[in-house]
Amino acid sequence: MKIIQSIHSLIKSLSLREKLFALYIIALCNMDYAAFLFQGRRVMYADLIFIFLLPAVILNIARENNWSMALKLLLPFSPLLIFFIPSFYNSISLKSSLAEFGALAYLGLLGAVTAYTAVKSGKGFRVFLYLWVFTASFVALVGLTAFIAALADKNLLYGNTLLFYSKIESVAHHFPRIDSLYENANMFLTYLHTAIAFAMVLFLGEDATARRKLIPVCLLIMLVAAFLTGSRRFTGLLLSLFLILHWIKGGRKATLFKHIAFISFAVFFAVSVITSIWVVFPLKIIKGKDSVMPRLNIDSSYSLHLLPPLVSLEIFKKHPFLGCGLGTYNKKFKENVDWNFLEGSFGFEAYPSYAAQVKDRTLNFDPHSAYLGALAETGLVGFLGLIFFLLMYGRMMLAVIRQEGGSSARKAAAYCIMAGFLGFILNGLIIDILTMRHFWFMLGTGLGLYYAGENADA
Repeated sequence: MKIIQSIHSLIKSLSLREKLFALYIIALCNMDYAAFLFQGRRVMYADLIFIFLLPAVILNIARENNWSMALKLLLPFSPLLIFFIPSFYNSISLKSSLAEFGALAYLGLLGAVTAYTAVKSGKGFRVFLYLWVFTASFVALVGLTAFIAALADKNLLYGNTLLFYSKIESVAHHFPRIDSLYENANMFLTYLHTAIAFAMVLFLGEDATARRKLIPVCLLIMLVAAFLTGSRRFTGLLLSLFLILHWIKGGRKATLFKHIAFISFAVFFAVSVITSIWVVFPLKIIKGKDSVMPRLNIDSSYSLHLLPPLVSLEIFKKHPFLGCGLGTYNKKFKENVDWNFLEGSFGFEAYPSYAAQVKDRTLNFDPHSAYLGALAETGLVGFLGLIFFLLMYGRMMLAVIRQEGGSSARKAAAYCIMAGFLGFILNGLIIDILTMRHFWFMLGTGLGLYYAGENADA
C-alpha cells in the first residue's frame, strides 16, 4: 500500500507537462504497432503524445518568458538540419525529402524538450530515468518470457510477434531473436542500450540501499534480453558498458567486470565485422570412401549486409557533394545495384525470401548506416554537418566531465551518457541511429546536464 500511495503522490505532484513527458516515455516501449502511416512512415502513439507535449513546453516557456533558454537548447541540433538542406537540390522526390527533413526536425525537438525537462526538473529528472529503466526492464521481461516459452514449446515459436525466427536465425544464431514490443530486434537492442546507460546513471548516483540493489537486477534482465536480440549492435552496447566500468575504477569486482566487458566487446566486434561481410554456414565434416582423413568444409557467401554499403558508395560517387537527396535512398537503390554481381556472389540459402526479389529486380534496402546513408543522400556537405554535430555534442559532454568543482554525481551521469553516446557512434556504422527516438532522448538528457549546471545532479 505504501508503494501505491507513494506512486499516487508522485503522479499528483507532476505538472501536466511532466505527466505528458512520462506518458511519452511509457509509449516509447511499444514501437511494434503504429497509430497510422504518413508518407510511408510509421507514426507511433508516442508521436501523438508529443503533439500535446510540445505546446505544453512552449506554453511553459512563454509564461516564464525564457526564450533564450529555448534557443540555447535548439542550437546544438540545428547544424545537422542546416547542412542537410542543400541535398534537396538533387532530390527526385521533394515530398520524400521534406518528409525526412520533418522527421529529423521532430527528433531534434524531442531532444530539446528532453533537455528542457532535465533543466527544469533538476534532481527530479531521476524520476523519468527510473521510469525509463523500469519500463525497459518490463519490456525485456516480456521478451524473455516469450523466449523461454518458445524453447519449452516450439508451437509458440512461429507466428510469435515477440520473437523473430527465420532461416538466417537457424543458420547464424541458432535461437529465436527477441524483439518484444519493438518492430525488430535491432531497434529493441538500441532501446535497451539507452536504458542500460540510464541505469548506470542511477546506480552511480543512488544513495538509497533498496533502489541501489534493484538497479543491478534491472541491468541483468536487460543485458540478457539484449544478448538474445542476436544483433550485431550488441557490440556498441558492450563498448559503452566497458567505458563506464573503466571510469568507475572500483575494487576487484569492478575490475573483473571491466575485463569481461572488454573481452566480450573484442569478440563481438570481430564477429560483427565478419558477419557484416560474409554469411558463414555451419561447418561440414566430409569423409570420402577412399579418404583416410576427413575434410572440413566451411560454406560461405557474401552477406546481404554488405549490399547497402556498396550501393551507398555507388550513389556517393555519382553525387559526391550534395548527395542524391535526403530521403531518396530507396528510390535510387535499384539503379545503383550491380545485379549481376549480386546474383553471382551472394548466397541466398540463408535468405530464401530475397531470391525472388533479386530475380525480378525488386530487392530494396535502407542504408543501414548513419554515415554511409548521409554520404549517399546528403553528400560531403551533409556528412560533414553530421560529423560536426557529433563532435560538438561529444565536446559538450566532455566539458561537464572535466568541469572543476562540479559534483561527482553530475560528472558520473555525464560520463554514462558519453559512454552510451560513443557506443551508438560505433553502431552508427551498421544502423541508422539518427532515426531512433530513444537516441535523441539520450542526447537531450546529456544536453540537459550541460545546461543545468549544479542544479542538475541527475
